[in-house]
Amino acid sequence: MFKSLVTKYIAAFLLIIMVSFTALAILLSVMVRQEQTRELGRNVYNFVNYTQTRLSAVLHTREDFTTFSLDVDQVYSIISAISEYNEINIFIVDYSGNIMLSAGSVLYHNVLINSEIISQISETSEYYHSGNFGGVFSYPHIVHALRLDDEHGEFVGTVIAAADLTTINAVVDGMLRTIIVACVFVMIVGFAACAFISEKISTPLLDMRKAAKSFANGDFNTRVNAKGKDEIAELATAFNNMAQSLSELEELRRSFVANVSHDLRTPMTSIAGFIDGILDGIIPTEKHPYYLGIVGSEVKRLSRLVTTLLDVSRLQSGDRKFNMARFDVCEVARQVLISFEEKITERKLDITFESEREKMIIAADSDAIHQVFYNLIENAIKFSWESAKLRIKISSQNDEIRISIFNQGIGVAPEDLGQVFDRFYKADKSRGLDKSGTGLGLFICKAIIDAHGGAITLNSQQDKWCEFVIILPKNTESSRKSTRILRK
Repeated sequence: MFKSLVTKYIAAFLLIIMVSFTALAILLSVMVRQEQTRELGRNVYNFVNYTQTRLSAVLHTREDFTTFSLDVDQVYSIISAISEYNEINIFIVDYSGNIMLSAGSVLYHNVLINSEIISQISETSEYYHSGNFGGVFSYPHIVHALRLDDEHGEFVGTVIAAADLTTINAVVDGMLRTIIVACVFVMIVGFAACAFISEKISTPLLDMRKAAKSFANGDFNTRVNAKGKDEIAELATAFNNMAQSLSELEELRRSFVANVSHDLRTPMTSIAGFIDGILDGIIPTEKHPYYLGIVGSEVKRLSRLVTTLLDVSRLQSGDRKFNMARFDVCEVARQVLISFEEKITERKLDITFESEREKMIIAADSDAIHQVFYNLIENAIKFSWESAKLRIKISSQNDEIRISIFNQGIGVAPEDLGQVFDRFYKADKSRGLDKSGTGLGLFICKAIIDAHGGAITLNSQQDKWCEFVIILPKNTESSRKSTRILRK
């Protein structure tokens, strides 16, 4: 019955309201009943004490009381006024239990009070009772009685005051009815509010559940309708962002699989073809060294691809540790540039190397920075026009080193600028110039720079130029720690 979150929420809310109002009703009824009872008891005592004092002042002998030589009209006017104002029954009773005078809502004549009660009043001088007073009343009353004596101290009678407890019950019943009506009203309003709030909460949650099922089936295009600025809306927005990231990652994964499949299939096909040709005797013996050289270069190409994939895996898992040491970043850049001398000469590039000083020392992992230089300079050469300019500039800014790698060439399209550092992403989707790339080089560069506490950015104008800018701290605490890379 209470399987869904909405029903559990509504049931719990209504149960809390019901329990709270029930506890409130019980507590208030007990408190009101006790307070009303105490108030009635005080009034009864005050009135009976007052009447007893007035009567005792004029009693001389028992005969004065039994013959009722008192001013009946005066006494009656007093007790009737008191009785009417306070809704209390007052009796004047002789020592035999006969009601001689009464005032109240019901007049009691020719009624005899139980002799045991009269005896008790005579012996104790005071009597208190809560009930029907020995059958005198049909409903429960609070009864208080005081003994009357003559001037010789002889018991002549008693003054009795009684308050109907049904008035208290009426007050409590009215209060309980009010509480019940308020409880029902609050429950109705609470139910409507809970249903409305639950609808606002459960609808996006149900949408997220459906979207999660779609994700499990490989469909990342489902989105959750996020409205408002509350936590549920923020969760829905985060869920949509996650879906967008998963969708992009899936697209990148497919592109990567296609690229890697091509990069693996092409050299493997070449290797298999040349080896089969040599084994079958189709390739002459004198050509074996040439074709074995091609096979060797293809094997190296496969090795580079596997090494790149392992680098990405180690960076993401945090297994790659950076050995921080002080070295000359200018010297590393020169070494990398010299290693591309053959390609630079082949493409007739105009190389410019600028540095503020001969040596510029930083605290970093020299092998990792060498890898960054290698990837970026290789990209700059690969995508430069023939006879174009390629410039490397290293400068110092406060506690940071700024490295710029600029080339004239095809550049990067504006729509690709925000994605070039994503793993598996290739701006050259036609593979016209980048035949061997896997879309991982720039991702690795950014991962290494981030791990060193630096930053890398790209500025470009399509079909004109491209510039990578690296900012590295010279010597900071963050650059001495290995960092786990988690990027898209």
